[in-house]
Amino acid sequence: MIRTGAVDKISEAVDILNYIRTNRILSAEYTPVSAANATETFALLKKVSRTEGWFGCRNYINLKRWNTEDAYKETLRKTLLDVDYELAPDSPLWIFPFPQNAAAFNPNLTKNY
Repeated sequence: MIRTGAVDKISEAVDILNYIRTNRILSAEYTPVSAANATETFALLKKVSRTEGWFGCRNYINLKRWNTEDAYKETLRKTLLDVDYELAPDSPLWIFPFPQNAAAFNPNLTKNY
């Protein structure tokens, strides 16, 4: 819906995001969001998606997928223990390594990093 760029589809996408948020946020603290264009709506989608998939691999998959499209590329930044870390969209660190036990059972499976 967001990628179409049509105003009615963007409005519909925002309505869906607000529906998801009403089920996740306490009603006393809930405030509906709005977006004026596709860029703002996609930013809302990213925020909701990253919140929903906080501890799962779906978050990683979505971030990696969005970084393959020029319109949605984003450099991730994090500060831990006063050290700044950065992961660029074209970084070779966007991998999901094979587990050691999988490589142990399959000699044809080599490291992918």
